[in-house]
Formats: sequence, C-alpha cells, structure tokens
Amino acid sequence: MELHNARKKHVNPDSIYDFYKERFFTNIFGFYIILKKPYILYLIHKCFFVCAAFLYIFGVSSGIYTMVFIAKNKSEQVNAFYGMGLMGVAIGLQLTKNATNDSLNSALDHIREGVYQYNEVFQDEIVKLKLKRIERIKFIITFVGNGNYFCWFSSTLIPLIQVILSGFESIKDEDLNPFLPVHLYVPFDTTNTMGYAIAFVSYAFIIFTMYATFASHAQIYISCSLQLAMELEVLNFALKNMQKRAYLRFKKEDYKLDHPSTSNLYENPDFQHCINLCLRENLLHHHAILRYRDTVTPYVQTTVAFVLFFFSCLMAAGILMILENSRPQFTLLTDIFGFFPLCWVGQEVMNESGETKNALFDTPWPDFNEDTKALLKTFMTNVQKPIILRARALDIKLCLETFGDMVTLGYKITNLMR
Repeated sequence: MELHNARKKHVNPDSIYDFYKERFFTNIFGFYIILKKPYILYLIHKCFFVCAAFLYIFGVSSGIYTMVFIAKNKSEQVNAFYGMGLMGVAIGLQLTKNATNDSLNSALDHIREGVYQYNEVFQDEIVKLKLKRIERIKFIITFVGNGNYFCWFSSTLIPLIQVILSGFESIKDEDLNPFLPVHLYVPFDTTNTMGYAIAFVSYAFIIFTMYATFASHAQIYISCSLQLAMELEVLNFALKNMQKRAYLRFKKEDYKLDHPSTSNLYENPDFQHCINLCLRENLLHHHAILRYRDTVTPYVQTTVAFVLFFFSCLMAAGILMILENSRPQFTLLTDIFGFFPLCWVGQEVMNESGETKNALFDTPWPDFNEDTKALLKTFMTNVQKPIILRARALDIKLCLETFGDMVTLGYKITNLMR
C-alpha cells in the first residue's frame, strides 16, 4: 500500500489531452510548434515564420500610419485600430507563449505522466470518467478552433466577392481599399488586378496565421484549464465514493470481518485503516492538483491578462463598427471566440474546486476513527479557498461574471467613442 508510487503507473493515452500532438497543423501555422525534422521542412517553416513576422510588422506599421495620416473619419480610424489590434494580440500571444514556455513544458510533463492515479481497484471507473471529459474537451477545442477559421474565411471571402461583383471602378479612395480583408493603407495601387491580388494575398496570409495563433492559444489554455477541472472532478468523484473505494481495497487485501454485515464495517479496525488510506490518496491527489495548477499558472495568468485588456478594447471597436455599418455583424465573433472561452473555462474550474468542500462534508465522517477525522480536518482546511484562475497584474478572476462585466465595459467605451 505504498501511495507515493501511484503516479508512476501506466497512463491511458486516451485519458489525457496532449496539446502539442492534437491539432498539429494548427500549432504549426500558429507558430506554437517549429518543425525540426527533416531539415528541408525546418527551412520552409522558418521562411514561413520570417514572412509572417515581416507582414505583421508591416501590418501594425500600416495601421498606425492609417490612423494618424490616412483615415478621414472615425469609422476608418476604428477599422484601422481593429485590424491593427488583432495583429497586436497575435504578436503578444506569441511573445507570452515564448516567455512561459518552460512552465508549459512542465505542465505537459504532468499531463503525460498523469497528475495522479488512484489504486488500481478503483482506477477503471476514474478512467471512464476521464475519457468522457477528454471527449468534451476535444469537442470544445474543435468548436472554438473552427470558429476562428470561420472568422478568417468570412473576413477574406466576403471582400473578394464584393470586388468581383462591384468591380475596381467602384473604388473611390485609392489610399484605403474597402475590398481588402483589412482596411489599412497599402503603399501601392490596389485598384488594378495585380496590385489588388498582391495586397489581398498578403493580408489573407496575415489573417490566416493570426487566427491560427488564436486557435493554438485557445487549445492550450482550454486543454490545460479543463484538465485541471477534470482532476478536480475526479477528486470529488473519489471522495463521494469513499466507502466503495475502502470496501474494494478491504476485499482485495482479504481482511477478515468479525461481523459479516455491512453496517458493522466501521467497527472493524482494518476497514478503518482502508478508509484512512483512501483519504490519504485524496489528500495526495489534491496536492498533485495544486502542483499542476502552479505549473499552468504562469502561462494562464500572463496570456489572460493580455487578452482581457486588448479584447475589451477590440470588442468596443467591433460594436462601434457594427453600429456604423462599416463591418458585417460577424466581426464580433472574433472577440467572442477570443474572450468567452477564457471566462467559461475559468468558471468550470471554480465550480469543480468549490464542490470539493461539499464532497468532503458528504463523506460518512461521523463513522471515521479519530486519526481519520484529524486528517479530514486538515483536508477541509486546505480546500476552504477554491482554485480561481486570475489575470496577472489585473487581479481579475476568470468567470462568466467577468465576461458580462467586460461586455458592459466594451459597450460603455463604445458610447464614449461615439
């Protein structure tokens, strides 16, 4: 009954979500993974990265130039700010990912090894629970990822259809072409086929890598956070099945009952010993969860603070563009797919963490012996404060209430801008 070896058992690969192996091509195009082998692919990917970096610098510079010198009204300034802001968010996500790469790798090690594994007599039921949660995680990540690609597809396809239907002769402003995916200044003539094609492909490429970056970030954040919620759910499940786990362990060890009836199990010292071991497993699991949380925290807190700040401003800009009829209404989807999952996932973690107290209280603790009751009191003290994901520096907790507050803030900023 050596509990310290529990994490070293074999981990079912289907019961974890490896964010570097899943959605591999999204990570490549979002530059969250750099190909190393074969060497020719490494060179191609590096060239791809250099081209994207150059175009990002050009896009941000063009956005600043458009806002200061080219834009003739508030609508054009807001459009330029929105396009430049999205590129800035993509650049910021890349920088924060590189800055917290060590913590991400450490978190991935925890995931691959298994945050914690229970005694094999109960492990099968826990694996079933994890498999259901992993399927749910995959569905959510696929939905958010496809939502990002829909935003890319719609923001590039609609301007192309418009220019095909209207023709270049409908372009009245040579400085800002309304039929480009991003309304930013381009230092060459885009009113002819060749110039338009070069500008369109360049901006479509920028937007594609930008949304791939958003999807890669969402995958890492959602998978890491929801696997934290999954471990908390497993902990709560194990606590709620304390008596069953103890009884399975009791039978496996072939203890002898002085009294065969189940009602007298708690009078048996060996069964009380099994209860104590099960509670110790739960305590070790909770400590493992806290260690995993600490490895994920640097990436989560840094990226979330960055995203919260910029997407609240971009949401205000998006609302204003819709009110000014300068962009279609699905523009706001970009902000929702970038912002809402952060708060919803944080709510999931907070809910599961808060449930641990109730699961502990629902155990048959009045029947525990004094040693186990003392251990239970220590455990109850440790879980008084739920695990809450927060944004670094801003000290804002991630939950649905925060999402509502940010939407309200975006609307207030919109009123000020108008």
